[in-house]
Amino acid sequence: MLPYLRIASVLEEASSEGRSRKVKLVADLLKEASAEDLPKAVRLLTGALWPPWEGLDMRRGPEVVIKALREISSGDLSENTLRRADVGAAAEIALLRRSQRPISSEPLDILTVYEGLRRFARQSGEGSEHRKEAILKGLFLEATPLEARYIARTAVGGLSMGIGQMTALSALSLALKLKEEIVLKAYSLMPDLGSTAWALIAREVISFQPPRPIRPMILTQREERPEGLYLVRYRGLRIQAHLVRSRLCVYSQRMRNLTPAMSFLSKSLGKLGHDLVLEGELLCIQDGKLLDQAEVVRYINRRHLSRRSSILPALAAQDILYLDGRSLIGMPYRDRLLLLTSVLGEAKDAPAPGAFTAPHRYLTEGDKIENYYRRSQISGLGGLIYRDPEAPYSPGSVSRADFHVSTPGEILRAVALRAEYGSEGVVTRILLGIGRDGSYADLGWVQSNLKGPDALSLTRDLEKLEISRSDNGMEVSPGIVLIVRVKGVQKQGYGYKLRQPRIKGVLESSLEKADGPERLEEICRRS
Repeated sequence: MLPYLRIASVLEEASSEGRSRKVKLVADLLKEASAEDLPKAVRLLTGALWPPWEGLDMRRGPEVVIKALREISSGDLSENTLRRADVGAAAEIALLRRSQRPISSEPLDILTVYEGLRRFARQSGEGSEHRKEAILKGLFLEATPLEARYIARTAVGGLSMGIGQMTALSALSLALKLKEEIVLKAYSLMPDLGSTAWALIAREVISFQPPRPIRPMILTQREERPEGLYLVRYRGLRIQAHLVRSRLCVYSQRMRNLTPAMSFLSKSLGKLGHDLVLEGELLCIQDGKLLDQAEVVRYINRRHLSRRSSILPALAAQDILYLDGRSLIGMPYRDRLLLLTSVLGEAKDAPAPGAFTAPHRYLTEGDKIENYYRRSQISGLGGLIYRDPEAPYSPGSVSRADFHVSTPGEILRAVALRAEYGSEGVVTRILLGIGRDGSYADLGWVQSNLKGPDALSLTRDLEKLEISRSDNGMEVSPGIVLIVRVKGVQKQGYGYKLRQPRIKGVLESSLEKADGPERLEEICRRS
C-alpha cells in the first residue's frame, strides 16, 4: 500500500516547480502505485475525490478543521495565527505542537486518507459537524505535520499546488506508457480522473455511456464566413441533457449536475419516447423576452421557484449526440441535425418553453451570412455558430471545423485619461475616455498592444501631458487620441463596457477627431 507521505511529499515539491517537472514527479509516483492504489493516488493528488457530476465536493469552510486541530494541539492556536496561515499551514503548526501521540506506529496509507476524506464529505444532517470533526481528528492523530498540511487543504477544497487535470493526464500517460492522445480521448469520454485511470489500467474499451457526461467540444472564435450551416447563438448556458430509460440527467460544461433544477425538461423530453442526449443552450423566458446568462444561472441556483413565477425555461437544442442506444458523435453534423429535427421537430424562430430545435440556415453567400449575423446581433442574441455539415463531434477537443462567428471589430477613437507603467518603464495600461468639450466618460482600463518604438513614443507623448503622478502611473490631460478596435460595446448601468478592446495605434490629429457618445451608441446597437 502506498504511504500517504509520498503523496504529500510530491505535492510539496510540485508546488514550486514548472509543469514539465510536475509531470515527471507525478508520473514517478504513479509508477510506484499498484493498480488498486493508482486511481486513488490520482484523485488525492488533484483533490477531486469524486466525479464532478456526483455533486459531492470538498469545498467546506475551515471551521471544522480548526476545531479538530485545536483538540490535538497542546499549543494555543490563536485566531491571529489562523488568520495569518492558510489551513494547511495551520495544520502543520498544530501537529508540531501535538499533545496526543499516534495510536499506531504504522504510517498513514493512501486508502486510510482517501476513505476518511470521502466519509468526511458525505456527512450531513444532525450531528454531522461532530462526526466530521471526529474523522479529521483521527486522521490528524496518525499524520506527520507535512501530511496534515495536505489533508487539511484537501478537506476544505484548497488543494492549489498546480496538479491540475491536464498535468495529471500527462503524468498518467507517462506512467502507463500510453500516447497522450489516447489518455485525453479516454478522459473526454469518461471525464473523471480516477475512473479514467482505472479503465486504462484494466485496458477497458472506453465509450460514450449515457447518462455519464462527456466533455463538450470546444469552439473557438473566428472571423471567416464559409459556406455551410449557421445556427443562432443565444446568451444562455450550454448544457448536456441525457434522457436514458426515463431518467433525466443534465450537466453544465464543467460536468456540474444541474438535474434538480431541470424538472421541466423531464416533462418535455419524456413525451418523445426516445433515449437521447442533447446539447444546446438553457434559456429563460420572461414576459416574452429572453433573460441574460446571469439570470439563467440564478434560475438554476434558486432554492425554490414560486408557482406564480413568470420565468419559463427552455432548451434550444443544437446537437444530438446519442439516440436509442447508438452514439452519434462520429456521424457528420448534417445527419445529426436531420435526426435532431426528426425527434424535436423543425426549428422555431422564436424560443418557446420546453425543448426545441435551434434556428439554423444553410448559407452560401457572404452578404447573406453577414446579414444573418447582424440580425442576430440586433435582436439581442449572441451571434452565430458555424457548423461544418461533414464534421463529427469531437469530445473535449478544439473543433477544427466548427466555431463561433465573430465580427472583425469596430474602430473607436478614444482619448487617454490615465496611464500605468509596466516593468520596462513604458506605458502598458491606459484608461480610456470618450466625450466632448472637455467632459469625458470613463471607458475602463485597456492593455496597450503597442511594442518597441511605438510603445516608447506613446509613453513620451503621454508624459508631456502629465497632470499628476502616482507610484505606478500618471493622470494626463486629454490630448492623445488612440485607435481602439473593439468586438462590441455593451451598456452597463449608466456607462458602457468595451468588448475585447485592443489599442492599434495613435491618431495623428487633434481632439476634434475623437469619437463622441453617439459612436458608442451606434456600436452598441450592432453588438
